[in-house]
Amino acid sequence: MDNAVQPSASTFRDYYAKGYRAWQRLHRKAASSIEFPTNLVDFEHACSRHPYLHSSVKLEPGYNYYAKGTSTWRPSNGDGTCDLRPFQRPYSLPVTAHRPIPVSVEPSPERFPTWFAAQESHLGVLTLAWAYVLSARWAEIVPGATGPEYTDSCAIWKNSGTASADLCARGIPVDIGPASDRAARWWAAILAPHQGWTSGIRHEDRLRPAPWSTNLVQTGRSFLLSRTSTTETPRNISPPSFRDAAYYISTYSAHHGAEDLSRAAFAAALMLPSASRFKSTISLPAPQLTTNYSGRKQPSSWVPTAPPWGDDVHQLDRLLTLSCNNFTQSLLSSVIFEPGIPCNVCGAWIQGAFAVLDSEPVKANLQVLTFTLMARNPKLGFLWLGATLLGIHNFILQGMRAVLYPVDLTLAGWTDTLMSFIQEPVSDLTDIALADGAITRADECRLMFLSQSLDHTNPPIVPFQPFGMTALADCNLEVQEHACCGSRHQLSYAGWTWDCRDGMLPPYEIPSVPEENILHPADEGQEIEVDYTYMDREKDSSEGVTRSIFLWLRGTDGFPIAERNIREHEWIDNLYESDEESDSPEGDGRSTAVRRDVGPRTIESWIARTLTFRRNSFY
Repeated sequence: MDNAVQPSASTFRDYYAKGYRAWQRLHRKAASSIEFPTNLVDFEHACSRHPYLHSSVKLEPGYNYYAKGTSTWRPSNGDGTCDLRPFQRPYSLPVTAHRPIPVSVEPSPERFPTWFAAQESHLGVLTLAWAYVLSARWAEIVPGATGPEYTDSCAIWKNSGTASADLCARGIPVDIGPASDRAARWWAAILAPHQGWTSGIRHEDRLRPAPWSTNLVQTGRSFLLSRTSTTETPRNISPPSFRDAAYYISTYSAHHGAEDLSRAAFAAALMLPSASRFKSTISLPAPQLTTNYSGRKQPSSWVPTAPPWGDDVHQLDRLLTLSCNNFTQSLLSSVIFEPGIPCNVCGAWIQGAFAVLDSEPVKANLQVLTFTLMARNPKLGFLWLGATLLGIHNFILQGMRAVLYPVDLTLAGWTDTLMSFIQEPVSDLTDIALADGAITRADECRLMFLSQSLDHTNPPIVPFQPFGMTALADCNLEVQEHACCGSRHQLSYAGWTWDCRDGMLPPYEIPSVPEENILHPADEGQEIEVDYTYMDREKDSSEGVTRSIFLWLRGTDGFPIAERNIREHEWIDNLYESDEESDSPEGDGRSTAVRRDVGPRTIESWIARTLTFRRNSFY
């Protein structure tokens, strides 16, 4: 170390190299892959611990309608030797949108992975179709929801009398194949200008739409439909259920040989609510059909493929509940987190990672970039696929680069995602504490949160751990007690309860599967030459992360005398601005804490720093 906080040049270089090599291995794997990675797009088994909305959930109106509940957490292994009790945390998520999502459909081949080069670009059509399926299922399980219902808006049929010569010349052709009258009416609504269908919750004479409701913005070109049958499509047909709509999508995908693309479009539909928070209008690629394309004939024995979520409809419910969440971006951003990386060198690690992600072979090839991000945490691969197909990946990467995303423990517990050092197990401290009288600051933080000590009932909002050791005598009483209590301590998600109507609380049981936090690929010792071109200490993002974690750790009780050099470092910036220091010797359990009668200047300074950090975050 050059000083008490900042790493030396050689340490910074080492962590840069560590990040570069870890992500370069992922890039090499992605660059060598040609086929669509179906193993990284597993909807059927994803998020098996995620709760799902049901008809008894109580909804509260606000900017949107919100569903609320409580997660339960265990702080230890429950062997009876530790008196730490499970604790609970409230949580809420929106279940409606404020308005339909504006969507445009236009040529954009440069943003389309070459996995699907052999298939016409049906992503836009299929994403709009899957958005209906999600909304139709949502309307079945969310209390007070209505729809879907058709509007008067319909896409135009090629052989109808309303199709002008100009529209036939400039329209976007979509062949839906051998579709029934009911399926044809549905496709006409899915591809209609503006809104061909609606679904939502009515509140004060206003419809709060389902989170996947879309508004197809007109860009000068409209869809022009055709099908095998030439009969006129009746308009007085009721909208299909989500199951029937999924069958229509399966038939369409088989007709065009676009089964893999359909699964990708389902991933894109799941990310529509998140994408709408980044972009005012979502751009989807238009079908690129040849003039003589006549579709792929289906054999007489053809049977529809299973929907992406499999046979369990509650798996669809889990996915759509996940899709509603405001913090899906935090889940995706967690791929930049690496266990064991201290806060003061996390910027070096991140620079090494982005030296790979910003390199021309990755940046210029969306397929390679998508695969690289998907492979970092395969359980979340389908979300990254959806994000890149909707063109919002760069927004998420920008937040990852500066660590401007909040840690969401509830979402991490629901998805078995390692998002923060606070989730990792506390070291076996008994022997260490007795011999050296000190523990790591990371373990100190974990025990403070697990014991829900005063002013530490919320987790740190940054993922990377503090560096160094703390004398046990300088720790608070809860840490001193549980450092030597003999139990194994680790934060474990234990359950969820929805706030329900009429006080009904149907139990939600976590599936009996082994609890497993995803750990990112470890360094395999593979020799990879490091490109140091992107290493720049002037753009180190470690300072804000370091200040944040020490504000969480020392913001109430102050710094021990032994940490005076840390407190006075410019990165920490003398959080307290207090001239009053303790005369106590180092390691006696006292600190250089601020006076309890702090003045306005101290309070204003603390609030200013807190607001500055939150202002620069996504949320």
